Amino acid sequence: MSKTSFKLGNLIFLVLSLPFVLFVGFRGGTPDTQIYYNVLANIDKLDLLNPFVFYQQTGMEIGFGWYAWAISLFTSSNVLLFSIFSILNFYFLYKSSRLLKVNYLFVLVFYLPSAYFFLQQLMQMRQGLAIAITLYAIVRFIYKRELLVSFLLFVVGFLFHQTALFLLVFSVFFYFADSFSKRSRIDFFLLNFFFLVVFIIFFKFFLLDFLIGLSPRLQAYASSDNFSSSVSVINPQVIKTILIIFFVGLCAGPALRRKKAYRYFLYLEFLSLAIRIGFSDFAIMSGRLSTVFSHAEVFILPLVFRDRISAVAKLFILPAYIALQSVITLQMQAPYLLEFYSKPLSLMKNV
Repeated sequence: MSKTSFKLGNLIFLVLSLPFVLFVGFRGGTPDTQIYYNVLANIDKLDLLNPFVFYQQTGMEIGFGWYAWAISLFTSSNVLLFSIFSILNFYFLYKSSRLLKVNYLFVLVFYLPSAYFFLQQLMQMRQGLAIAITLYAIVRFIYKRELLVSFLLFVVGFLFHQTALFLLVFSVFFYFADSFSKRSRIDFFLLNFFFLVVFIIFFKFFLLDFLIGLSPRLQAYASSDNFSSSVSVINPQVIKTILIIFFVGLCAGPALRRKKAYRYFLYLEFLSLAIRIGFSDFAIMSGRLSTVFSHAEVFILPLVFRDRISAVAKLFILPAYIALQSVITLQMQAPYLLEFYSKPLSLMKNV
């Protein structure tokens, strides 16, 4: 890659990302935002050497504590705290798009109207960054086979949110499944329907109770009326995931089907569907854990659109998708979000 193309790519990245970074940075009291800012405001009172004590103090993995400490060396600004965190999200999206050779603008088209942007940058920001970093680590391993670099990136993601571990474990399983598909000459798309049934049974009857017993936080959620409710097996998010699976499965051409990255993202979509259904008795797990894997849609949809959808069709389909997904996110998934956006934060240290 020439220096000129590298500089141009970085310039395009900044121009496309900066307005949305500032939108995130200037947010007010969206859910969890005050808690995140309190870590920065009280950083001198927190234990940054012991991850377990830090988690007891804040309910967060220590990676965010180290990040807040680094920011505190220069500023106490909530705008910079959230803006820099946001640009890290966009940076890893951009780096993944470069490896996948898809237009970064297309990735943004599928990312920005979704919960992956609105909920994970304005609310669940640690999980959002952890997923972005871990997916980049895995994509990097697929294309460059740099095990050490990819593992170190995963560790960084895990230090921000422990759900990165789920993504890694099930990504390792993908390699066995993909190899089995090739050896047995079973179509990978069809094989995933078998895995879908197996995973639903495993999640519903084995993993859910195990995770609740393992985690005090999940035990607290399970005993809370607000978080322990069930969700319908057939709901808008399940329907959306099914439609995406069939779209990317049926529209992908032979060349795209041979790409390991495509098959990996397709597998993650099936896994996301299995989690939504398998954990339907525990709404917060069904929603939050499934988004770890359904995040794949912001990459697999651009891959299919790049290879199979004409330029004219894109002009009609993409604006309609942006409008529809924005309504789903802001009216159905988080109708309260924009209202909270305008509420001010408390910028005083806790006494």
